[in-house]
Amino acid sequence: MIRPLRKRHRLIWMALLVIISILFIKSYKSPVNYPQKSGSYTVQPSDFVESVTAGNDYYDAAVGTLSSGGKVLQLYLKVPFRSPAPGVYVAPENNDNNDNIAGYRFLGRLNEVGRYEFKLDLPWDNYQLMVYDPIKKTRLETFKFQ
Repeated sequence: MIRPLRKRHRLIWMALLVIISILFIKSYKSPVNYPQKSGSYTVQPSDFVESVTAGNDYYDAAVGTLSSGGKVLQLYLKVPFRSPAPGVYVAPENNDNNDNIAGYRFLGRLNEVGRYEFKLDLPWDNYQLMVYDPIKKTRLETFKFQ
């Protein structure tokens, strides 16, 4: 390499070092915006004869009774769980298995932010729902409905 090419090569690498460093710092400090999952419920809350709701900054949950007598759980996840495989489980309210899913019935997975709907064909009236991570074997959230 001749002298002018070496000088140009060094200047290009210095410029790349500065640009890549700036981009790395900006990307590290920028907030993460999770995409909202589009979609709607197949059963609208107006179709419920009666409903019970629960919620906080992370989710909204409603269990509604339809005119046909069936129950439906509608869950809107606002922020993803920091867990690889959260699932929703249901059990009788008096089931006190703290971090164990024995006695719970699996309803479905919560893969991403968005709306979820699960049919509840339960033989009991008072029950609790649990969001559980079977990989880490930890309880993430519990809802009690009556």
